[in-house]
Amino acid sequence: MRPKQIWDTLSHLFTLDGEEGPERAPAPSASEHGPADEDGPATVFPENDYPEKLLQLHHQMIGQQLYQYSLARFLVVAGIVGGTLFARYAVGVENLDVSGLLTLAFCLLVYNLAVFAFVRRYRDMVITPATRRLLVGVMNATILLDYGFLTVTLWLAGGTQSPFKVFYIFHVILACFLLPKRMAYAHAVLGYLMFAGLVAGEWVGWIGAHYPVGAVASLARIQGRYAVTVLAAQAVGVAVTLYFVVGLTQRLRRGEAELLRANEEIRRFSEMQRNYLHLAIHDVKAPVGAAQTFLNNLEEGLAEPLGPMQAAMVGGAQRRLSGLSQLLRDFEVLAALDTVELDRQEHVLHAAEMVRNVVRDNQDLAQMHHHELRAEIPGDLPPIPGIERLLSECVSNLLTNAIKYTPDGGKITVRAVLRGSWIRFEVQDNGIGIEPADQKRLFRDFVRIRRKDTGLPAREGSGLGLSIVRRIAEMHGGRAGVQSELNKGSTFFIELPLL
Repeated sequence: MRPKQIWDTLSHLFTLDGEEGPERAPAPSASEHGPADEDGPATVFPENDYPEKLLQLHHQMIGQQLYQYSLARFLVVAGIVGGTLFARYAVGVENLDVSGLLTLAFCLLVYNLAVFAFVRRYRDMVITPATRRLLVGVMNATILLDYGFLTVTLWLAGGTQSPFKVFYIFHVILACFLLPKRMAYAHAVLGYLMFAGLVAGEWVGWIGAHYPVGAVASLARIQGRYAVTVLAAQAVGVAVTLYFVVGLTQRLRRGEAELLRANEEIRRFSEMQRNYLHLAIHDVKAPVGAAQTFLNNLEEGLAEPLGPMQAAMVGGAQRRLSGLSQLLRDFEVLAALDTVELDRQEHVLHAAEMVRNVVRDNQDLAQMHHHELRAEIPGDLPPIPGIERLLSECVSNLLTNAIKYTPDGGKITVRAVLRGSWIRFEVQDNGIGIEPADQKRLFRDFVRIRRKDTGLPAREGSGLGLSIVRRIAEMHGGRAGVQSELNKGSTFFIELPLL
């Protein structure tokens, strides 16, 4: 069985659509949850039936949302003060209640300072259920108080004729995004009732009117028809806003829930596949190692001297087992790259020492092929962040490839070069080179370039080596590449960011 077939077989065992996976509940039909969307059927969640992880995500975000909301309120205070002074002294608006608006801005500032001091401690902390209930209460109270401040501001700045009544719609949108659907509806109704109370108060003369000259179209008290028209227009605006914004937020939350469920399912199956792969590798490595030891003993004549035919058969078996050992090693590295704990293993490492160790470890292999192997490493290389065993695997993989695919007696150079805020590790050889068309697919999984005109013996391999190099480089925020000219040699490299 070829390496790709082995990998596909292992992967198929734990695919999301595989027959061996756990049973999955059928998607709800349109008849159960209403009509399907134009883009296909969608799962509809009741108000309090979101997945647990989604609820946890929203709960953890509420502290940050309150903190950002309080920061925005400081901008509102600045806007009231700046707008009042600009309208009165720059534009020349008369009869503007400057003292009333500045007093209101001061009260809003004091209130927001208290809210800011309270919520800032919760912006980055883990939210418990009790804390969440407290913050939801704070969120409801602040939105309700903001409606009150907005109503008073509107009254002082022209009442129902003020152009700033559009900010009621803004608060409706804000409540829709920050709160569940029912709470958003409740706040929209309360905000509309406050606006309706302002309109009614002006209409019947219960509250004094403030009509700044130049800020409103008429200085006369509003009439009944105007009041009814304004209330109807505001009701339509609030209703349409609720319909579209609540629908949008519900759709976003359903999509987020589906993504979280899919991610959790993928994570679970990926973990199962990785664990199975580790188990399979562990179970296969032991008999392969035992068989290699047995064949080594036969090859060395510990039982009895081997004849030419027997020696050839043992040598062939050794080569195949060696290829299988390399395949298992590649699978181990691939499984390690899928481990979520890799970030914890990252630390600052000395690049020069790492490269020298790789060159020293491969010196004997190079001498077997009579290669001239040298390292060109500057003495002032800065440290780099990374996982040393994986980066060593990268450089070692490139170096062993150069040794294998360079005719005996070749020259191989390992370099570390600084390029601005990047460091480049490269392995240069004067081997067989690679055709331009083949260079584009070298770093894909299970790709092996086969040429019959090289004069080199056939090389066994999994076709995963360079794919592993690319993945490790990308995992460290870098890239892998090759520069090659046919029959003249190649330079393989990885580039990584510095600290």
